[in-house]
Amino acid sequence: MARWTLAWAPVALALIACSPKESAVVVTHPNGLSLSISPALVVRERPTGFVVSTPDSASRRVPVAVELSLRAGPSPASTEGPWPESRDVAGRKVFYRIEESEGGSGGSSYTLRAWARHGSGHVLVEQIAQAEPPAKPEFSLAWTILEGLRPPP
Repeated sequence: MARWTLAWAPVALALIACSPKESAVVVTHPNGLSLSISPALVVRERPTGFVVSTPDSASRRVPVAVELSLRAGPSPASTEGPWPESRDVAGRKVFYRIEESEGGSGGSSYTLRAWARHGSGHVLVEQIAQAEPPAKPEFSLAWTILEGLRPPP
């Protein structure tokens, strides 16, 4: 039987796994944003969505965390210019770009910014990673979370 612990804080929900083979759990924000994710991830609620991170994120120099926010109104494509890349994620078209900036001793800093239509608005996803060439930045957590994005009610 799957075992996991729910730890409640005023605006936070943490899901901590006890076994790596547990099934996904669904977390739903009061604004309707809903995700099906691994119980091994830590989820904190924010006013417009969630921050999802790995359990060891707090002890890392560059935390492995993804911010998701549900936004009403026009898409980022109409307000922030072109989004040069897109990919199909779980039947949903996701537009994205990766921005590079100077990092520190661990290499350049990269920010994945992605968005997908969601109901009458869109979901914006951001993850920061650091990589020293020739290594590439790792954004698998963001793509995994986008796979778990559930349709609006």
